[in-house]
Amino acid sequence: MDHDLDMLGRKITSLDELLKRLSAAERRRQLIKIIKQPGWTTPAEFRLVEVVVDHLSSQLKVLEKLETQLLDASQMVGEKQRQSK
Repeated sequence: MDHDLDMLGRKITSLDELLKRLSAAERRRQLIKIIKQPGWTTPAEFRLVEVVVDHLSSQLKVLEKLETQLLDASQMVGEKQRQSK
């Protein structure tokens, strides 16, 4: 099996760029300004937005855990390869 490490590196770099865009706080600051406007929403609309915010937070926690596990596992693979030489 051929390993295209350059391609994998590009995918990791692309992932990093996406994460940087997601971490930019400006859109969340805009959202806070919007929701603080008087009469912004009904109770049902409030709940809808709250559910989406909660879901996004949950997904980001999963992403953080997965990224940590990926890094840990990759380090383990590298250590195993060095030990076998």
